[in-house]
Amino acid sequence: MTNSSAESSRHGSVHSTTELYRSCMILAEEARSLLVENEGMKRLGLNAQVLASQTGEQGGALEVIVAEIGRLSMAIREVLGELGGSARVLSASSISLLHLCHLHSSYARGRIIGIDPAGGDVYDTTLRTVGDNRMSRLVELDLRLCGVGGLVADLSRITQQIPPVTTMIRIVITEIKLRTAELMGTVEDLKNFHAHLDAKVERMSQIRALGARLINELRRENA
Repeated sequence: MTNSSAESSRHGSVHSTTELYRSCMILAEEARSLLVENEGMKRLGLNAQVLASQTGEQGGALEVIVAEIGRLSMAIREVLGELGGSARVLSASSISLLHLCHLHSSYARGRIIGIDPAGGDVYDTTLRTVGDNRMSRLVELDLRLCGVGGLVADLSRITQQIPPVTTMIRIVITEIKLRTAELMGTVEDLKNFHAHLDAKVERMSQIRALGARLINELRRENA
């Protein structure tokens, strides 16, 4: 490989690693923000519970809805907890990978420029070790991103269970004919939360796909 080709490859590797680091950090932030926003789902369940208690005997149908909202909120919270944990590991690993990439780039540049032949063996051994560590970190990130993909898919499946709850509330409204304004407000809140959650799931899926593509590129470069 010529010096110019090696330099181009070095810059490409650093750029890809930097983009991977940014993707992991954004994924972590998305997971953190969703965990906070899920508290809104919990509040909706509490509001429905209050409404159920205020509608007396006719509130029995609302109890089913309260239980379902609570179940969905808990399921979302559990997935987001795991997702947040994975995202934090991704962030730490991507920072480590970025450090290793810059270190490897510096050693590779030194080899291109030229080093004292007396220290050549030690230098090359160090360069290989850094390269091996970088590859191990890439494998770890790849596995972690696969796990994130599974969690995002779980979150998507839970998200699709929200619209039926809004339908249930609409049915209850026609039956009890009490507190309809508050119940319709709950329907709108659920619809908004569902749309927001759907968008977040799509966003995280795109980020995960980008991360996987960057990892594949880096693994090919290091092969």
